[in-house]
Amino acid sequence: MQLAEALSQIEVLKAERATVEAPPSRTDAEFEALKEKIGLLEKAVADKRKEAEDSRAKIRELEVELETALREKKAAEDLAQKRLEELESVQDRITRVKDLEERVYELEQQLKEAQEKISIVEMQREAYEKATRLMEKERDMALEMRDLANERAQRYIKVLGMDNNTKVLLLVDEVGSMTFADLGKALGIPAGLAAKHARELAKLGVLKIEDDRAISTLRELKIEEGEVKLD
Repeated sequence: MQLAEALSQIEVLKAERATVEAPPSRTDAEFEALKEKIGLLEKAVADKRKEAEDSRAKIRELEVELETALREKKAAEDLAQKRLEELESVQDRITRVKDLEERVYELEQQLKEAQEKISIVEMQREAYEKATRLMEKERDMALEMRDLANERAQRYIKVLGMDNNTKVLLLVDEVGSMTFADLGKALGIPAGLAAKHARELAKLGVLKIEDDRAISTLRELKIEEGEVKLD
């Protein structure tokens, strides 16, 4: 799988994640589809890890080639110096020096090519690792969103048939916490009645009350969006 394709998949999963964040009313089929998508994502992460490992192996191979080329270059230079001291014929000396210079040049070119290859493979490895980290993060976010959707569903099942209480729960879950006065304004009812509904929900464990404020007990996402960093 090419890096561009992997990144494209991540964008698709982000769009799907946004869908999961919509108000809950999930069917079993949708949860199953999300589980299947997560499974595919985990397989893609494993594939990316293998590609990153292959890149590391290639880097090690090129580093060995580079070390060999450096040794050969040093040996050729040493031999050139030695031969220059031993050759008696000026013409032979000139010819030998030219041959050795050509060999040194060839080795320097091989060394340059090896260094360029190492740089390219290193960049590819870093790209693969970053893509893998991104996909792992997207997978974790998808799992977190699935669990959060399940938790929301269970909360609303508790208040089925309690119309006003359900509206209070939806409002508080949406913003995290609200005063009784703000709840009353939002619902078009007196603050005292809004407080009554909130306290009834607190007895069910889906809200908690602090002073004149209703606070949602729905857990927050632990994973934040953003770039991943390589070690």
